[in-house]
Amino acid sequence: QDIAARLPKQNRFQERLEDPSRPSWDELARRKQEKLQRENYEEQLNYEYRMQLQADREKRLNKLRKKKSTQAEELGIFPSMPSSDSSSDSSGHKKKSKKKKSKKKRK
Repeated sequence: QDIAARLPKQNRFQERLEDPSRPSWDELARRKQEKLQRENYEEQLNYEYRMQLQADREKRLNKLRKKKSTQAEELGIFPSMPSSDSSSDSSGHKKKSKKKKSKKKRK
């Protein structure tokens, strides 16, 4: 059978402590710090990548919006708003505002 299984627990513990491949506390602390730095770096890269994707998306949306509004203006579907009077359309006529009529119940 296994020799280590026959040894008392204290002897096995002592062997593990004296093992030359066992890392020191300083080595363990350094590995942990490196792992945290890698995770933070990867998180930062991921954040920057998401922000770049968002900026690219906004550019495409703005370009599409501009293109659609230009096409609509050319077709006369969506006339541009005049800068002087916002309540008149492109032909100079004032828009009539609709008044809501209240309905009264008759008895």
